[in-house]
Amino acid sequence: MNVRHASRRARRRGFTLLETTVSLGVFLVLSYALVVTLDMANDSQSAVSVRSSQVRAARTAQHTFADELRQADSDDVVIETLADGNHQVSLRQPIVVGGAAVWGVFDHSLGATDEDRTRQDWRVRFTVVETAENGALVRRLVRQIVDEDGEIHRQLTLRSGLLSGAGARPGFQVTRVGDVWRVQITAEQHGSNATQVEDFHVGMRN
Repeated sequence: MNVRHASRRARRRGFTLLETTVSLGVFLVLSYALVVTLDMANDSQSAVSVRSSQVRAARTAQHTFADELRQADSDDVVIETLADGNHQVSLRQPIVVGGAAVWGVFDHSLGATDEDRTRQDWRVRFTVVETAENGALVRRLVRQIVDEDGEIHRQLTLRSGLLSGAGARPGFQVTRVGDVWRVQITAEQHGSNATQVEDFHVGMRN
């Protein structure tokens, strides 16, 4: 009797060890699957976040440029072609100096008072600058405030990853079409070979 009981206990211990081994294997497989799923979810969330950031940057650049171009005197807008084929656009805003309506720049970043923020005959310039990042050349659409001598006093990046102006999809080009401006802004989408295209029209000041 003692021998049989011992044999049964041994079989129960062996079966329990087998169950434990199988359970551990299943647990490891499920844990690996969970880690892979979480990594994929994080990558997807990161991609969505980057994409949303790019969309917001595109809208900000479009609205900023459109608003200022719409205010400018169409005959005073100066468009130049840069070495890479992209355009450079400079303009003046309608401002008031000493109670008189004149042209220049009004910008909150220039000072604490309206007098400091108002600069007659200064210009706002939208241009494409090239910078090196991690060994690669990156084009940025920037908004600059320049004085009568062309000296830059403020610069703000609106878009990054702009294309060359020589392609079918120009990085930044502005052309006059009748009574409107046609604006084309094309930039690379981060982490992909796709491009983000903004092609819109801005009505001219009457």
